Amino acid sequence: MKKTLIIVGSLILAGGLLWGGFYWLGANAIGGGGSDQYPPETVKAGEPAVIKLVLSVWGGGGAIQGRFTDISLHYRLVGESDYKIISPEQIALPDNYKDVVSKNNQWIGYEFTIPPYSKGTTGQIEYYIDMTLDGYQSRHEGVKKILLK
Repeated sequence: MKKTLIIVGSLILAGGLLWGGFYWLGANAIGGGGSDQYPPETVKAGEPAVIKLVLSVWGGGGAIQGRFTDISLHYRLVGESDYKIISPEQIALPDNYKDVVSKNNQWIGYEFTIPPYSKGTTGQIEYYIDMTLDGYQSRHEGVKKILLK
């Protein structure tokens, strides 16, 4: 009986230590990041196209401010050979993001403004976004092409 209690107690202790270790790792892990893009469906020639970008980090890697760097949007009309590059402006988060911010889940909002194309220009605007998170560069293709009317 004594051996059985020692074995059961050892298993409970080992399980508790294992669970505690996983919990500690999950709560203190640097974590990762993500992005949500919000481009318009269409834009009229002569008007700017505004693309919103919401970036996120999760885990214990610290505050989001300053973790994303070198953020730029590269855009062109389909068929053009060269991309033009613009930088974002930081904007306030939409309410649905503000409501879920916590110590381990954070978001930051940006906005890119593509200058207006000349009236009469038609086609599709394609784009991609470059950024660096904690020193790691990445490229994110545009979620869709923007119809230019």
